[in-house]
Parts: sequence; C-alpha cells; structure tokens
Amino acid sequence: MNDNRIKLRKKVFFAGLFLYCVPTILQTTLLVETSYWNDLFVYLRYLAFYFGLILIVDEHVTWNKRKRFPLELVNVRKSVWCLAILAVTGINALISGDRSFLACVVFIMAAENIDLDQIVKTIFFMISTVLLIITGLSGYGTIEDMMFKRQDVLTRHALGFDYPSTVISYLFFAVVLYCWITEMKLTLIEVITIELLNLILFKLTDSRFGFLLIAVLVAGVYLWGLIQKNFIVEDIFKNRRVRFITDYAGVLLSVVTLIMCIIYPTGLGKLFDRFLSKRIQYMVAGFRNYGVHLFGKHIDWIGFGGSDNTDSLLKSYNFVDNSYAKILLDQGLLIFILVLVILIIMNKIIRKQYHDGRIVLVLFVLLYSFVEPRLLHIYVNPFLFAAAPFIRGTFLEEKDGKFTEWYKMINKE
Repeated sequence: MNDNRIKLRKKVFFAGLFLYCVPTILQTTLLVETSYWNDLFVYLRYLAFYFGLILIVDEHVTWNKRKRFPLELVNVRKSVWCLAILAVTGINALISGDRSFLACVVFIMAAENIDLDQIVKTIFFMISTVLLIITGLSGYGTIEDMMFKRQDVLTRHALGFDYPSTVISYLFFAVVLYCWITEMKLTLIEVITIELLNLILFKLTDSRFGFLLIAVLVAGVYLWGLIQKNFIVEDIFKNRRVRFITDYAGVLLSVVTLIMCIIYPTGLGKLFDRFLSKRIQYMVAGFRNYGVHLFGKHIDWIGFGGSDNTDSLLKSYNFVDNSYAKILLDQGLLIFILVLVILIIMNKIIRKQYHDGRIVLVLFVLLYSFVEPRLLHIYVNPFLFAAAPFIRGTFLEEKDGKFTEWYKMINKE
C-alpha cells in the first residue's frame, strides 16, 4: 500500500471517528431536547458507519483486471474472520438495539496503520473540547443546567448534560487519556489543577465514586512518575501474579460482579449495595427479570438521565450501571465471551508494548466500568483499539509459513 493511499485512509478514518464520537457525546447533553439536533446527530453517526465500512471493504477487496471476475479477497481467511465477527455483532445489534459494540468492531477493523497514541490524542481532544463547551454554555444559560436531588434536596448540577455523573464520567476519561499522553508523568502544577477541577465538579455534581477515583488516579500517577525516576517500573510487571491480575482484570471484575449478585441477599451483600448506591440490587433485578440470552435481548432501560422528575421514575427505574452485567444482559452470552477475550488481549498488548506502566490506566478504566456502563464506548475508551490484531484477524496472516510476530508476542512472556 503506497504512502498516499495510507494518508487518505487515515484521513477517512479520523473523519469517521469524529463523526461518530462527537455526536455520540453530544447525545448525552440536553441539546437532544431539540429534535433537529438529535436527528442531525443520528444522521452523522450513520455517515460515520459508512466511512468505517468503506475502509474495511477497501482493505479486504482488491481489483485484478486479469481475472474474469476482477474483484477478489486479499486474504480469504482474514476476510472470513472479519465477516463472521461483523455478522455476529450485527445480529446482536438488531436484536438488542444497542449498536455500541458494532461501532467498536467497525472502527477497530477500519483502523489499519493507525497508531493507538494518535487515537488516544484525538479522542482526548474531542472529550475535553465538548466538556468545556457544554459546561460553559450551561454556565451562560444557553443550555439548561438541570438540577437533581440528593436526599430530597436539589443540590446536584448536570451542567448541560443529561445527568450529574455524566460530567464526572467524561472528566474521568479525559484525565485517564491525558495521563496516557504524558506517559504517566504529571507535574505538580498539573496535579493541583486537575484535583481542583475535580473538587469543583464534585461540589457541583455530588458524584462521589467518580470524584474519588479521579483523585486517587491523579495522585497515583504523580507518585508513579516519581518512582520511574529511580526504579525500572517494567520489573514490577515481570511478577507472575501481577501479570495475571493485569491481563485478566476484566475477567476478575466479571467474577466479582457475579459474586456480588450471589451474596446480595446476605448482610454483607446489603452493605456493599448501600456503598454502591443500590447498583447490586438493580443488577440482580435485571438478571431476574430479563435473563441471559445467547444473542442478547432488547431491554427498555429506564434511568434518571434527561429528567429532573426522578420521583415519578423510581417505581419503573431499572437501569444497570455495571458494564459487565449490562453487556451480559444487553449483548448476550456470545458477545460477553468475545468481549472478555478482547479485554485479555487488550491488556496483554498494552502491558507488553508500553513499559512505562500505562496498563495501570487501563485497569482504572476497567474498575470504573464496574459502576459506569461505558466499557464498550470507543468515544471514551480508545484502549479497545489495542485489541485490533485480534478483531482485524491479523493473527491469521502468515509470513513464510509462520504466524505473525504479534501472535508470538501475545503468547510468549
């Protein structure tokens, strides 16, 4: 593939990524209260899918004039693999009505010759810019700053978004991506600035878990940067137990989710449930009411987002915040298993390719996904692109009769 074609593919990819990510983020703001804005966002996302599919077809299909049928596949096994994954995710999207994983797969398949660092920087810019603009417009009164109750008192500001925790959620991912860009090296001024911003947004939104996680993350990254000056942090991840925890963190958190549901009726379970603001209760109710299906199930989730009349929604509220439980309920068992495999490969690749400890940031994202349903949302979690060799079928490519270097690397310590 020549340089001009690679450059063109990159432009199309990032244009598609922008057309998907920005409208998706804006759909979590109160701009959607105006119908024409929401319709525009939907059309832009369809256009983004179109860009992604064009890149996939361009990679897999070539033109051979010497043959009677000039169109042929570049690599049959790789194309069959990608088609199978697209078929499964497409069927799931039709059944469940949730297209987040389909978007994830399409854009990862389209990301040929795209560096993960480029994607992280791009998504960081999009999140931080939208966050700044929307909160600024809500401050000026251009967009409504919806208020929500805490213990029957209106104290929580949504700052132009559909729910107070949404603001903190975007701040969390922006901070994670910024730490990635700085290679886990924050200055004291940066730490103070981020912590002050975190504190201000906490006072306005009263989103406790997100505030706590950001505070711990920033302090931890700063200390990590100091440690890197005196120690080789790569040695920490040579320990077999540490490798196991980092590589299989997604699986372990899924097991923890299952255990929480099992022990929910006990006193200890009730204690955890109070700490997690009834998240376990709604997980258990979700599994009881909807069950687990192979290809998922369409569920009408009812949450507090976009409505300040929370009292009227309490009886019908059924929203599950835990990403692992929600994937299993929404997407089904087949996609859930595929996601776990993707998380394992993602963690292994990031741990092995980035020796400065950036895998810790991924672990924070996986932990945060325990209370926020954003694990498969590429507009905030670009780390999923690290699993591109698996989703794109790179491991099926052969050179001189041997599997690719990636396959060797992922299976050898």
